Amino acid sequence: MEVWSCRTPRRSSVESARRRKGLSLALLAFLAVPLLASAQEYPSRPIRLVVPYAPGGGLDLFSRPVAQQLTATLGQPVIVDNRAGAAGIIGAQVATNAAPDGYTLLAL
Repeated sequence: MEVWSCRTPRRSSVESARRRKGLSLALLAFLAVPLLASAQEYPSRPIRLVVPYAPGGGLDLFSRPVAQQLTATLGQPVIVDNRAGAAGIIGAQVATNAAPDGYTLLAL
């Protein structure tokens, strides 16, 4: 007659120590990765703020002081680029088709 047991055999203390050491090293490596990554300086060139409406409109009057404040804060010029037409779609397309580098912003 066979005897069945649901208990698993205990690990030896050497196996447990080895496992803890491996998990500790993996955790240390996981936590060290962000420290090794270096971020680029932002902004390193002028920023374009696309306003999808005509100059002199409400959004333009709001965007220009914001651009001046951003210029003073970031140390790089923020250029307001009015792209009016098609109820804002043209300006939105200009911002959408720009390089995805964070240097083109859309004012809404």
